[in-house]
Amino acid sequence: MTKDVDEIKQFLDARYVSASEACWRIFGFDMNEQNPHTLRLSVHLEDQQNVLFDDDAILTDTLNKNHDTHLTSYLKLNETDPDAKDLFYYEMPLKYVWNKSTKQWTKRLR
Repeated sequence: MTKDVDEIKQFLDARYVSASEACWRIFGFDMNEQNPHTLRLSVHLEDQQNVLFDDDAILTDTLNKNHDTHLTSYLKLNETDPDAKDLFYYEMPLKYVWNKSTKQWTKRLR
């Protein structure tokens, strides 16, 4: 005979929120942070990156948009920037910053 176990209910019943944690949550403070910030670098085969689009978007507009990923921008940067040629892909966030709006790597200022 198997007994159904509600793991979610068990977790919620066993969870304890202290007074200080409750205050931090009420006031909307960050509960944790990661320093230095990390960046997940995508890896994909050539021309097989994910593309997001709206259902009502025009297909030609979607195809003509800049669909560079971290990896494709890294490869393009290696063609032009001599400093980037010495970096492995996983080292890019150490010397460059990913700009979401332009979808390009830009050199860190500090």
